[in-house]
Amino acid sequence: MKKLVLTIAAGMMAWGLSAQTNLLNDGGFSKDTVFDATQGAQGNQWGAWSNNGGTAKVENGVCIVAPVAGNDVWQMQIEQKGLSLENGKSYIISFKAWADVARTIQITLEDPNNGYRLIGISDDPNTVLGDDNIHNSKWNVDITTEPTTYTLHVMVDRLVANTIVKFAFLLAQTSDVVYLDDVSFVEEGGGTAVKSAKQTSITVYPNPAKNILYVNAKAGKEIKIFNVAGSLVMSKIAAANTDKIDISQLPAGVYLIKVDNRTEKLMIK
Repeated sequence: MKKLVLTIAAGMMAWGLSAQTNLLNDGGFSKDTVFDATQGAQGNQWGAWSNNGGTAKVENGVCIVAPVAGNDVWQMQIEQKGLSLENGKSYIISFKAWADVARTIQITLEDPNNGYRLIGISDDPNTVLGDDNIHNSKWNVDITTEPTTYTLHVMVDRLVANTIVKFAFLLAQTSDVVYLDDVSFVEEGGGTAVKSAKQTSITVYPNPAKNILYVNAKAGKEIKIFNVAGSLVMSKIAAANTDKIDISQLPAGVYLIKVDNRTEKLMIK
Protein backbone atom coordinates (compact mmCIF):
# COMPACT_ATOMS: atom_id res chain seq x y z
CA MET A 1 0.00 0.00 0.00
CA LYS A 2 1.85 3.06 -1.24
CA LYS A 3 0.41 6.39 -0.12
CA LEU A 4 1.70 9.84 0.71
CA VAL A 5 0.92 11.22 4.16
CA LEU A 6 -0.68 14.27 2.55
CA THR A 7 -2.92 12.05 0.45
CA ILE A 8 -4.11 10.21 3.54
CA ALA A 9 -4.73 13.44 5.40
CA ALA A 10 -6.69 14.91 2.51
CA GLY A 11 -8.80 11.78 2.25
CA MET A 12 -9.53 11.84 5.95
CA MET A 13 -10.66 15.44 5.78
CA ALA A 14 -12.83 14.79 2.74
CA TRP A 15 -14.63 11.81 4.23
CA GLY A 16 -14.69 12.77 7.89
CA LEU A 17 -12.36 9.97 8.94
CA SER A 18 -10.66 9.79 12.30
CA ALA A 19 -8.18 7.32 13.69
CA GLN A 20 -9.68 3.88 14.17
CA THR A 21 -8.54 0.33 14.72
CA ASN A 22 -8.59 -1.98 11.73
CA LEU A 23 -9.71 -5.36 13.04
CA LEU A 24 -7.90 -7.02 10.13
CA ASN A 25 -4.17 -7.52 10.35
CA ASP A 26 -2.10 -5.76 7.66
CA GLY A 27 -5.00 -4.54 5.55
CA GLY A 28 -2.51 -2.76 3.29
CA PHE A 29 -0.55 -5.93 2.39
CA SER A 30 2.77 -4.45 3.49
CA LYS A 31 4.99 -7.50 2.96
CA ASP A 32 5.78 -9.01 -0.42
CA THR A 33 5.13 -12.74 -0.35
CA VAL A 34 4.02 -15.68 -2.44
CA PHE A 35 1.18 -17.49 -0.69
CA ASP A 36 1.13 -21.25 -0.34
CA ALA A 37 -2.42 -21.74 -1.57
CA THR A 38 -2.56 -25.24 -0.14
CA GLN A 39 -2.31 -23.91 3.42
CA GLY A 40 -4.90 -21.16 3.80
CA ALA A 41 -4.65 -18.49 6.48
CA GLN A 42 -2.35 -19.17 9.41
CA GLY A 43 -3.03 -17.50 12.76
CA ASN A 44 -4.42 -14.02 12.20
CA GLN A 45 -2.43 -13.41 9.02
CA TRP A 46 -3.59 -13.21 5.43
CA GLY A 47 -3.51 -16.46 3.53
CA ALA A 48 -4.61 -17.96 0.25
CA TRP A 49 -6.41 -21.23 -0.34
CA SER A 50 -7.24 -23.01 -3.57
CA ASN A 51 -8.09 -26.59 -4.40
CA ASN A 52 -7.90 -26.19 -8.17
CA GLY A 53 -4.54 -24.58 -8.84
CA GLY A 54 -5.17 -20.88 -8.22
CA THR A 55 -2.25 -18.76 -7.03
CA ALA A 56 -1.80 -15.53 -5.09
CA LYS A 57 1.01 -13.21 -4.07
CA VAL A 58 1.64 -9.80 -2.55
CA GLU A 59 3.77 -7.49 -4.66
CA ASN A 60 4.44 -3.79 -4.06
CA GLY A 61 1.65 -3.58 -1.50
CA VAL A 62 -1.04 -5.19 -3.65
CA CYS A 63 -2.49 -8.69 -3.33
CA ILE A 64 -2.57 -10.23 -6.81
CA VAL A 65 -4.76 -13.28 -7.29
CA ALA A 66 -4.73 -15.55 -10.34
CA PRO A 67 -7.71 -17.88 -9.88
CA VAL A 68 -8.67 -20.93 -11.84
CA ALA A 69 -12.37 -20.81 -12.63
CA GLY A 70 -14.23 -23.45 -10.65
CA ASN A 71 -17.68 -24.83 -10.07
CA ASP A 72 -17.69 -23.13 -6.66
CA VAL A 73 -16.54 -19.57 -6.00
CA TRP A 74 -14.75 -20.67 -2.80
CA GLN A 75 -12.20 -22.69 -4.78
CA MET A 76 -9.97 -19.58 -4.69
CA GLN A 77 -9.85 -17.58 -1.47
CA ILE A 78 -7.91 -14.76 0.12
CA GLU A 79 -8.75 -15.08 3.78
CA GLN A 80 -8.02 -13.99 7.32
CA LYS A 81 -9.30 -15.65 10.47
CA GLY A 82 -9.60 -14.76 14.12
CA LEU A 83 -11.15 -11.29 13.93
CA SER A 84 -12.36 -10.08 17.32
CA LEU A 85 -16.03 -9.14 16.85
CA GLU A 86 -18.99 -8.78 19.22
CA ASN A 87 -22.62 -9.75 18.91
CA GLY A 88 -24.90 -6.76 18.50
CA LYS A 89 -22.25 -4.50 17.01
CA SER A 90 -22.22 -3.10 13.50
CA TYR A 91 -19.13 -2.97 11.30
CA ILE A 92 -18.00 -1.39 8.07
CA ILE A 93 -15.87 -3.28 5.56
CA SER A 94 -13.91 -1.32 2.99
CA PHE A 95 -11.52 -2.50 0.30
CA LYS A 96 -10.01 -1.47 -3.00
CA ALA A 97 -10.32 -3.93 -5.87
CA TRP A 98 -9.91 -4.15 -9.63
CA ALA A 99 -9.29 -6.84 -12.24
CA ASP A 100 -7.78 -7.41 -15.66
CA VAL A 101 -11.35 -7.75 -16.96
CA ALA A 102 -14.55 -6.49 -15.33
CA ARG A 103 -15.97 -9.33 -13.24
CA THR A 104 -17.77 -10.30 -10.04
CA ILE A 105 -16.15 -11.29 -6.77
CA GLN A 106 -17.70 -12.45 -3.51
CA ILE A 107 -16.91 -11.44 0.06
CA THR A 108 -17.95 -13.55 3.02
CA LEU A 109 -18.03 -13.22 6.81
CA GLU A 110 -18.57 -16.67 8.27
CA ASP A 111 -17.81 -19.20 11.00
CA PRO A 112 -15.84 -22.21 9.72
CA ASN A 113 -16.04 -23.80 13.16
CA ASN A 114 -19.82 -24.08 12.86
CA GLY A 115 -20.48 -25.28 9.35
CA TYR A 116 -19.28 -22.08 7.65
CA ARG A 117 -22.52 -20.43 8.62
CA LEU A 118 -22.90 -16.69 8.01
CA ILE A 119 -22.69 -14.61 11.18
CA GLY A 120 -24.14 -11.22 10.28
CA ILE A 121 -27.03 -9.32 8.76
CA SER A 122 -26.64 -6.62 6.12
CA ASP A 123 -29.08 -4.36 4.32
CA ASP A 124 -26.61 -3.82 1.48
CA PRO A 125 -27.72 -4.83 -2.02
CA ASN A 126 -26.48 -8.03 -3.68
CA THR A 127 -26.16 -10.11 -0.53
CA VAL A 128 -26.47 -13.90 -0.41
CA LEU A 129 -28.74 -15.57 2.15
CA GLY A 130 -27.28 -18.25 4.38
CA ASP A 131 -28.64 -21.55 5.63
CA ASP A 132 -31.26 -19.99 7.90
CA ASN A 133 -32.63 -17.56 5.29
CA ILE A 134 -31.90 -14.71 7.71
CA HIS A 135 -28.16 -14.14 7.88
CA ASN A 136 -26.65 -12.68 4.74
CA SER A 137 -23.08 -11.57 5.48
CA LYS A 138 -21.98 -12.59 1.99
CA TRP A 139 -21.84 -10.08 -0.85
CA ASN A 140 -21.51 -10.23 -4.63
CA VAL A 141 -19.51 -7.21 -5.80
CA ASP A 142 -19.00 -6.21 -9.41
CA ILE A 143 -15.52 -4.79 -9.97
CA THR A 144 -13.97 -3.12 -12.99
CA THR A 145 -10.50 -2.60 -14.45
CA GLU A 146 -10.16 0.66 -12.49
CA PRO A 147 -8.99 0.59 -8.84
CA THR A 148 -12.16 1.39 -6.90
CA THR A 149 -12.99 1.42 -3.20
CA TYR A 150 -16.07 -0.57 -2.14
CA THR A 151 -17.86 -0.36 1.21
CA LEU A 152 -20.04 -2.97 2.92
CA HIS A 153 -22.03 -2.91 6.16
CA VAL A 154 -22.89 -5.70 8.57
CA MET A 155 -24.38 -6.24 12.02
CA VAL A 156 -22.95 -9.33 13.74
CA ASP A 157 -25.25 -11.40 15.97
CA ARG A 158 -24.40 -15.09 15.52
CA LEU A 159 -21.19 -15.59 17.48
CA VAL A 160 -21.07 -18.51 19.92
CA ALA A 161 -18.42 -19.73 22.34
CA ASN A 162 -16.43 -21.70 19.76
CA THR A 163 -16.84 -19.33 16.81
CA ILE A 164 -13.86 -18.66 14.59
CA VAL A 165 -14.53 -15.51 12.57
CA LYS A 166 -13.39 -15.78 8.97
CA PHE A 167 -13.31 -12.92 6.46
CA ALA A 168 -12.57 -13.90 2.89
CA PHE A 169 -12.64 -12.92 -0.75
CA LEU A 170 -14.02 -15.77 -2.90
CA LEU A 171 -12.63 -15.46 -6.40
CA ALA A 172 -13.10 -18.60 -8.52
CA GLN A 173 -16.02 -17.21 -10.54
CA THR A 174 -13.63 -16.68 -13.48
CA SER A 175 -9.91 -16.98 -14.21
CA ASP A 176 -9.45 -13.21 -14.57
CA VAL A 177 -6.73 -11.80 -12.31
CA VAL A 178 -7.96 -9.78 -9.30
CA TYR A 179 -6.07 -7.08 -7.39
CA LEU A 180 -6.84 -6.21 -3.74
CA ASP A 181 -5.57 -3.43 -1.48
CA ASP A 182 -6.48 -1.24 1.49
CA VAL A 183 -8.79 -3.71 3.21
CA SER A 184 -10.32 -2.51 6.47
CA PHE A 185 -12.85 -3.90 8.91
CA VAL A 186 -13.86 -1.35 11.54
CA GLU A 187 -16.56 -0.93 14.15
CA GLU A 188 -19.29 1.45 13.06
CA GLY A 189 -19.47 4.64 15.10
CA GLY A 190 -15.90 4.36 16.36
CA GLY A 191 -14.53 7.22 14.28
CA THR A 192 -15.28 5.76 10.89
CA ALA A 193 -16.33 7.48 7.69
CA VAL A 194 -20.08 7.04 8.09
CA LYS A 195 -22.98 9.18 9.12
CA SER A 196 -23.55 9.68 12.82
CA ALA A 197 -25.83 7.32 14.73
CA LYS A 198 -28.55 10.00 14.80
CA GLN A 199 -28.50 10.09 11.03
CA THR A 200 -28.28 6.38 10.27
CA SER A 201 -30.61 4.81 12.84
CA ILE A 202 -34.12 5.31 14.15
CA THR A 203 -35.68 4.50 17.51
CA VAL A 204 -37.77 1.33 17.52
CA TYR A 205 -39.31 -0.21 20.63
CA PRO A 206 -39.85 -2.70 22.04
CA ASN A 207 -37.18 -4.66 20.21
CA PRO A 208 -37.65 -7.65 20.05
CA ALA A 209 -41.33 -6.91 19.51
CA LYS A 210 -44.55 -8.90 19.34
CA ASN A 211 -47.86 -7.68 17.90
CA ILE A 212 -47.26 -3.94 18.49
CA LEU A 213 -44.26 -1.77 17.60
CA TYR A 214 -43.52 1.91 18.15
CA VAL A 215 -41.32 3.86 15.73
CA ASN A 216 -40.01 7.38 16.28
CA ALA A 217 -40.43 9.14 12.93
CA LYS A 218 -41.82 12.50 11.95
CA ALA A 219 -45.51 12.54 11.13
CA GLY A 220 -46.01 12.19 7.40
CA LYS A 221 -42.87 10.12 6.85
CA GLU A 222 -43.21 6.71 5.22
CA ILE A 223 -42.16 3.77 7.40
CA LYS A 224 -41.10 0.68 5.49
CA ILE A 225 -40.44 -2.81 6.84
CA PHE A 226 -38.33 -5.23 4.80
CA ASN A 227 -37.47 -8.87 5.39
CA VAL A 228 -33.81 -9.90 5.16
CA ALA A 229 -34.29 -10.96 1.55
CA GLY A 230 -34.94 -7.29 0.78
CA SER A 231 -38.67 -7.65 0.08
CA LEU A 232 -41.00 -4.93 1.32
CA VAL A 233 -43.51 -6.59 3.67
CA MET A 234 -45.22 -3.54 5.17
CA SER A 235 -45.36 0.21 4.77
CA LYS A 236 -47.39 3.05 6.27
CA ILE A 237 -47.34 6.81 6.64
CA ALA A 238 -46.54 7.88 10.20
CA ALA A 239 -49.57 9.53 11.78
CA ALA A 240 -47.51 10.96 14.65
CA ASN A 241 -43.89 11.52 15.60
CA THR A 242 -44.09 8.29 17.58
CA ASP A 243 -46.17 5.93 15.50
CA LYS A 244 -47.84 2.71 16.62
CA ILE A 245 -47.66 -0.18 14.14
CA ASP A 246 -49.56 -3.46 14.23
CA ILE A 247 -47.07 -6.20 13.31
CA SER A 248 -49.19 -9.14 14.44
CA GLN A 249 -49.44 -10.47 10.87
CA LEU A 250 -45.67 -10.67 10.37
CA PRO A 251 -43.95 -14.01 11.08
CA ALA A 252 -41.24 -14.17 13.74
CA GLY A 253 -37.81 -13.31 12.40
CA VAL A 254 -35.41 -10.52 11.56
CA TYR A 255 -36.54 -7.41 9.67
CA LEU A 256 -35.20 -4.01 8.69
CA ILE A 257 -37.17 -0.80 9.26
CA LYS A 258 -36.39 2.17 7.02
CA VAL A 259 -37.43 5.80 7.25
CA ASP A 260 -35.83 7.86 4.48
CA ASN A 261 -32.16 6.79 4.54
CA ARG A 262 -32.24 5.63 8.16
CA THR A 263 -32.32 1.94 8.99
CA GLU A 264 -32.82 -0.13 12.13
CA LYS A 265 -32.85 -3.88 12.67
CA LEU A 266 -36.06 -5.32 14.16
CA MET A 267 -36.58 -8.70 15.79
CA ILE A 268 -40.16 -10.01 15.83
CA LYS A 269 -40.86 -12.85 18.23
